[in-house]
Amino acid sequence: MAEPEEIPPIIDTATPAADFLLKAATAAVRRECGWHVTPILTETLTLNGSGGRELRIPSGRIRSVTQVLNDGTDVSADVDHSEAGVLRLATCWTDKLSGVQVTLEHGWAQWEAADIAGVVAAIASRSTIREGVVAAQSVGGASVRYEVASLLQSERAIIQRYVVRSG
Repeated sequence: MAEPEEIPPIIDTATPAADFLLKAATAAVRRECGWHVTPILTETLTLNGSGGRELRIPSGRIRSVTQVLNDGTDVSADVDHSEAGVLRLATCWTDKLSGVQVTLEHGWAQWEAADIAGVVAAIASRSTIREGVVAAQSVGGASVRYEVASLLQSERAIIQRYVVRSG
């Protein structure tokens, strides 16, 4: 199957707040998942060392690891990794805070994670100033506060496969 270029917008992008709502919905999903999920990015992450042989990184899909510095020493040749975000070093990781730098390519192509795009679109489409999820309500003063970009339980269930687990 050929890879599609881009998923078309699902919500009306002519709405003045559409860009903001899409960014807020994307941020809510990323916060829930513990990492960016999509698109595929090449970036350098600075992490706290674990002091042990394994190090959990905030990624649910490592595509490749190009460089790993452990307390400033290049240990790239001595590192194995799992797609699910675990790096294993032949010796031990430093225990220093911000002591590990990992340059990697990770994430899902947008078309591979279409369910994430669907959740983002659903959140954004219901997150209008008057149609968001009610977060607070008063009777005497007649005030209502809406939560913009909140996830429903059904949406949390959909994105569970992308959530980074600690430990």
